[in-house]
Amino acid sequence: MVVRVQDPETVYDTPDQGGGGDITLADVIASLGGGGKKYTILDADGARPGGRIRQEKTSEEILSTFFNLPNDQLIAVQRALIDSNRAKGLKDNGKLDTADQVDKYARGILSLAEDYTTLVNSINPNLLNKVPAFENFIQLSAKEGKGGAPSVYDTIYLTTPEDAINDFNQTSVDLLGVAADEADAQEYARRLKQLEEKSFQRQTTRTVGGRQVSTVVKGGVTEDDKTKLALDILGKKITVENVANVGGAIGSNLNKLSKYASDYGLALSKADLLKYSLNSITSKTGMDDSVIKFKNLAKGYFPALSNLIDQDISPREFLSPFIQLKSQVFGTPTGGIDITRDQDLITAMSGDKIPSLYEFGIKLRGKPEYQYTPQARQDASQYALKVLSDFGLA
Repeated sequence: MVVRVQDPETVYDTPDQGGGGDITLADVIASLGGGGKKYTILDADGARPGGRIRQEKTSEEILSTFFNLPNDQLIAVQRALIDSNRAKGLKDNGKLDTADQVDKYARGILSLAEDYTTLVNSINPNLLNKVPAFENFIQLSAKEGKGGAPSVYDTIYLTTPEDAINDFNQTSVDLLGVAADEADAQEYARRLKQLEEKSFQRQTTRTVGGRQVSTVVKGGVTEDDKTKLALDILGKKITVENVANVGGAIGSNLNKLSKYASDYGLALSKADLLKYSLNSITSKTGMDDSVIKFKNLAKGYFPALSNLIDQDISPREFLSPFIQLKSQVFGTPTGGIDITRDQDLITAMSGDKIPSLYEFGIKLRGKPEYQYTPQARQDASQYALKVLSDFGLA
């Protein structure tokens, strides 16, 4: 028997021991119940700008690749399917010379393709670059099937001890300007592993080789989570005069700096605020330096307010009447208007001239969404009454 796939010259030419003619790819697909089903496969290039590319492939496309492997690669895939318990009775002899062997091989490949699709479509997008290529996924599944090896999901979601130590050392340099102690780095790696293991949930989907294999359904540790953990460890090493509780001082300064940033219209990440907070502890002028930097950043975002900022008048303080006006015009609570993200306020203050409240109000009422506000309906009603009054009808 011969399996013919894409190229008539590309065949497995081992004679069929049980008789019969050639098997084409169409025959294989037909024996599996027909083609048309699609699987999500990631390209192998994780370094491409923008990340990995999802490719939708049919059963035919996937199998055509795996039926045209060189002999040594075919043997490796056969062994992987056997070890991952996906093809009971399959031989790892580099041959596909009976209909039974062809069927077992095809079903094993598509079974793994289905699992791979589930993984790609359920994983946190930020972790896509850590997902192995489908060919490597097959080999990892084989190791998992043997037992004793980390699951495919663990290799994606869990940071290796070596990477954790390197990350912690870099964080220490970024935050403190010095390399971390080895003991601290080891503690970070240990605690990060615990945090990551608790941060995602698993849903058991099948039993492989007598043991349950799980699929990650949600979770993952963020960069801010890692920064918090690193700071918790590094904070224990900080000694500053007149500071009895470093953790409390850092938290206090973080709250102060967070309010400064908000008042000056700066949308800083928590990680950035943590760095400024740590600097305020390790440097005598750290807090003052941070406030000066916030003011300079605010002058870049709100050029029209530069002179006022130099007089210690924060953008939030000056913009309070503008916030109140927008609240009245659109009928929204003032607390829901964030000067760090509100485009009406940012646009109005990004020029060289401060608009008057009247000018700002005109721009607000000129927006398409204004016509749907309670005030717009009230204005329209008053205008209609005036018209009727002018004609002596009201």
